[in-house]
Amino acid sequence: MAIRSGVSGVSGVSGVSGVSGVSGVSGVSGVSGVSGVSGVSGVSGVAGITGIAGEFYGITETNALLTNRDGIVGNWLGAPTAQQGPLKHDSNDNLKLLGTTERAAIIDFELNSRLAFVSGKPAIGVPPTMTLYHLFVDMTPGGAPANIAWHKLVEMSRPTQEVFLDQLRYLQTYAELRPDRGAEIIAQLGVPNAFFSSIAPFSFATKPKTVELIYAALRMSYVVEMRFKHALACRRAHEYSPQVQPMIPPPLHGSLPSGHATEAFLFALIMSHLVAGTKGNASEEERWVEQFARQAARIAINRTVAGVHYPVDSVAGCLLGLTLGEYFVGLCTGLVSYRKLSFIGNNFPVEGDADFNWTRYFNPKARRMELDPGLQYAEISPHSEQAPSEFGDTSSILSWLWKEAREEWKDETEQA
Repeated sequence: MAIRSGVSGVSGVSGVSGVSGVSGVSGVSGVSGVSGVSGVSGVSGVAGITGIAGEFYGITETNALLTNRDGIVGNWLGAPTAQQGPLKHDSNDNLKLLGTTERAAIIDFELNSRLAFVSGKPAIGVPPTMTLYHLFVDMTPGGAPANIAWHKLVEMSRPTQEVFLDQLRYLQTYAELRPDRGAEIIAQLGVPNAFFSSIAPFSFATKPKTVELIYAALRMSYVVEMRFKHALACRRAHEYSPQVQPMIPPPLHGSLPSGHATEAFLFALIMSHLVAGTKGNASEEERWVEQFARQAARIAINRTVAGVHYPVDSVAGCLLGLTLGEYFVGLCTGLVSYRKLSFIGNNFPVEGDADFNWTRYFNPKARRMELDPGLQYAEISPHSEQAPSEFGDTSSILSWLWKEAREEWKDETEQA
């Protein structure tokens, strides 16, 4: 997908968030934009937040320092007698001493080491189910794993060929909006910081930990969505019809789930939890959450307008993004369990109303995924003894980042 290009471009926050994504897709920013490698790893990505990806000296400074030391260092005085003590082992206090690049690598490990993917085997007349698992670890008081198990997090299967062919009608009608939405579509090729921060202002200058938190979630999301895309292997609309004619270069990976929808709704859900308790009473806060959801939906729909996604891609992406968002918030806040998602693609309707409508899947008042009654193609299930979905051992590193980000959203009067 392409928000990933901006994921590399937390560099985008340095002032060209959308542009970095655009240049990424065009190949101008190269690896960071096209493959998302730097974004996924978060190395150049999050470092790019600062605009100085990992401090370094230019050739002028390096040459000057060669002679400068000789001029000022004087005679060697030996090791100091009053030395600093060693740092604490594996302490969150040390995270503040690191740069964004180093923290990103540590945070990525905390997230990705808890995930596994299994590709199902096809059966006659039944599409294979692709499954994402969470690693449950129960620790002893001494810190050793006492119990390890893989719990389901997301199951997805591919819609039928008839669904994709039926969905082409939506690309035809949505294409009429291209003249109106062209600028948005191009700007949203990268991480849509400008769009969400226009609702609730944030930037690396004012809320740096918020940016780090969101980009950590986006990097996790990108890895997951790409694995599902590869496994489900859904053809793009322009491969079925020569009349689709996308207005931007179609990505090379599979169509479902939509990465833009996945990441946009992940973004929206995390923002809705970050601002909780800071925007007035419950009724007033619901308005903020609804705007986040509306923004995510517009980003998703714009991909159909552009001719690169079917509405069903956005449905699957929305559900995946909300599930990963709840999972991510749960990991960060120490919840006991998470909710599992099943997307049954071959149950998706053909003909009739098969368009994407975010209100069928998200409740702004509750800040959580909530499905319309009667949906045959999606299920949400909580933890149970028969189908466990407990988090197990928590990550103090993720909790630290969440608390740091939440602190940035407290009201000034509350801080005073």
